[in-house]
Amino acid sequence: MRRVAVLLERDHFLEELDAALRDAKAGRGTVALVYGEAGIGKTSVVERFVELRRQSARVMWGRCDPLFTPDPLGPLHDMAMHLPEEWRRQLQAGANRPALFSGLAQALRKAGEPFILVIEDVHWADAATLDLLKYVGRRVQDLRALVILTYRDDEVDHAHPLWSVLGNLPARTVRRLHLPPLSEAAVATLAGRASAQAKAIHELSGGNPFFVVELLAHPEGSLPATIRQATLARSAHASAPARAVLDFCALVPGRTERWLLETALHPSHASLDEAARTGLLVVENEAVHFRHELARRALEDALPAGQAEATHGVVLAALLARETDSVQLSRIVHHAARARDAATVIRYAQAAARHAASLGAHREAAAHYATAIAFTEPDDVDGRATLLEKRAHECHLIGQIDPAIAARREALALRRSQHNRALEGENLQWLSRLHWYLGARAEATALSDDSIRILTGLPPGPELALAYSNRSTLLMLEQENAEAIAWGNRALELAEALSLTEVKTYTLNTVGCAELHDGMEKGWATLERSLDLAQAHDMEGNVARAYTNLAWHAVAVRDYRRGAQYLEPGLAYAIERELDSWTFYMLGVRARAYLDQGRWSDAANDAESVLRSTHAPVMRLFPLVVLGLVRVRRGDPGGEELIDQAAELARPTGEITRIGPVALATAEAAWLRGRLPDVRQATRDAYELALHRRDVYLTGELAYWLWRAGDSPLGDAPAATPFDLQIKGEWQAAAAEWERISCPYEEALALADGDAFARLKALKILDQLGAAPAAAIIRRGLRAEGVRGVPRGVRPATRRNEAGLTAREMTILELLSEGLSNRDIGGRLGISAKTVDHHVSAVLGKLGVGSRGEAAAEARTRGLFTRTGEAPAPK
Repeated sequence: MRRVAVLLERDHFLEELDAALRDAKAGRGTVALVYGEAGIGKTSVVERFVELRRQSARVMWGRCDPLFTPDPLGPLHDMAMHLPEEWRRQLQAGANRPALFSGLAQALRKAGEPFILVIEDVHWADAATLDLLKYVGRRVQDLRALVILTYRDDEVDHAHPLWSVLGNLPARTVRRLHLPPLSEAAVATLAGRASAQAKAIHELSGGNPFFVVELLAHPEGSLPATIRQATLARSAHASAPARAVLDFCALVPGRTERWLLETALHPSHASLDEAARTGLLVVENEAVHFRHELARRALEDALPAGQAEATHGVVLAALLARETDSVQLSRIVHHAARARDAATVIRYAQAAARHAASLGAHREAAAHYATAIAFTEPDDVDGRATLLEKRAHECHLIGQIDPAIAARREALALRRSQHNRALEGENLQWLSRLHWYLGARAEATALSDDSIRILTGLPPGPELALAYSNRSTLLMLEQENAEAIAWGNRALELAEALSLTEVKTYTLNTVGCAELHDGMEKGWATLERSLDLAQAHDMEGNVARAYTNLAWHAVAVRDYRRGAQYLEPGLAYAIERELDSWTFYMLGVRARAYLDQGRWSDAANDAESVLRSTHAPVMRLFPLVVLGLVRVRRGDPGGEELIDQAAELARPTGEITRIGPVALATAEAAWLRGRLPDVRQATRDAYELALHRRDVYLTGELAYWLWRAGDSPLGDAPAATPFDLQIKGEWQAAAAEWERISCPYEEALALADGDAFARLKALKILDQLGAAPAAAIIRRGLRAEGVRGVPRGVRPATRRNEAGLTAREMTILELLSEGLSNRDIGGRLGISAKTVDHHVSAVLGKLGVGSRGEAAAEARTRGLFTRTGEAPAPK
């Protein structure tokens, strides 16, 4: 893993060293300076280069060590075995430096092959070794040698003696290779995780490969011992004043303003400079900050608890003494909590939560409420219950359903202890809503019943209006449309009477959905009213819910143009405000739209994004179906297992909108395998339920699969969808309609019911989609009928990966992901670097990325290596 980490995004530097070696072979010696911070991968890059070029040059390797009193000319002793015996005797005898240096130069000149001379960590070099570097560096242009020097630039200040060496090297003989941190894309490649997790690892590590690898090798949230030890070792020799600066700044996340440091410590310039020389701290004009967040945490964890608490108190006092603005609220809460100042925590955490929520930072708002709850006394029943209810609301918005339920349950118990029946009923209503997210329909209904039972015994209030609205929503989701509309109207009447705009907005959304389920076109206008009202009053959750339901209904009836009008602005709105509950749902809807429109790679990407990000059953169900169908249609493994998982989630809901799509996916998978009895079994019950719920589109599609299995479910019913046209034998009309609404897979299946010419056209569409199993069915049929000129189809190596890469392109992608240059790839494959360049360009184009690092990251994100079985082995 470590080798892979440091070689990602390092091919340019390997090419630079290659060019330097070519110069050396031609008699133009070069010094290559490979530098960067500790852990950036200097040694691994040099080791990889030497490994690749060991056959074309002699290698000598020496190291400088961080000893209190280093051995003079330590690197020469490391290299001695590669040099003439007479020279070795001089070294052992302690011969004078000019003689040794001259002998080394002579040995390099007389060699029949070029030398690669590596000296590592020259920032630790003793004075004699620095003299050696000066001597060789000024004569290297006449030697057939590449001299590689590595050093940590963060440990070389302006007074370091190494500068006198580097500054006097002839400019024309020097190549400077500064290794930067890894990009977020490279970290994502290593992590093989969701972008959000890769982003967190990148932020923690600063892109330092050593830190990245150590983080990936340890459980989330834990600080690897290797990082802790490395950090403490670098601070161990600091003087007391410099260590005080490090310790103080370690307790201030992010940046420590100079005014804050001056107020608390009054550090001298010398102590600041010394703290910076450790390589841990960066000192700027206005602020001081740690180079890596992990280093700050290591020092923070090492501080005694009493010292840390006292220092947090000092920071808190300094922050409170200045004029407080919204930017400082989170910082005040942080230091107050660690100083154990409960009153300040409770006061400012609530203010910080409200401010965060107003900016759409609902994750931070939920965290602030959790902090306030932790410092609230148990006997403050009302205060604690209120905080729990507010936290539950924020958790619901960001898709944290289990924490939301836990907070509501505790709040419910506290409200019962207060005998506050109104808020008891409100918490029951919310628990009902939250249990629906878990797919627990029975529990959701029971909690709704309890809520209404309690609240109808009280004077009508907003809690009862919400309970009515929630009952309407549960009925709408079961497609009991008439009852849903009736309960919705009760909620709307009460909302109008009590001027409850939010209840009105939410209920209009529900009623609009029920109207659309019932075939009423006015449902679109009702949903639009809900959206307009929510936007006018800045009701974020209701805005996102309206966008979601408008998009979902459009995609459900295959009106993709209308769906796109809501999906893109809706997703942008939800993502910007951290409304994950709705973001995940809309991504699932978009994944379904992409699947229908033949954009299977995009569909899989959206589906995988949701599945990596949430465990809420209702949000996972559609992505599981979509991803399962993508794999089944392509002939990739694991598709039916995903559909089975979706079935487990759909069954307890009792909702045709969830049971239907799973039944359809199950039926299609069975048909592609030629199992017609399984097709009937998968669809029969769902078909009866869809008929009962009067869902025209699901009824038509379920009937289609029953027809494929040999049944005739529709009889003489009028055609309402292209599926119904196919059942009636009107395959031309069905294919034309599928083409009109841009559903190529369904168009191909309609054409497959036609004559040989139509089936050849279907075959072309399916091959373009990569729909191998369906194409194979048609191909077998055509050949069995003796049709000539049936195309062979896409080669398996190309078909197996969603990007359409050929076998050669997959090999190129594999090698560039190892960090190899075009020249090295060409050497491995026996082709020219220019040919490799053409292949790389094709790979980047097919993956839709702009760099080699992004290509490797994209390939891992899509699972291309896993699917093809060609994952590059770490070296």
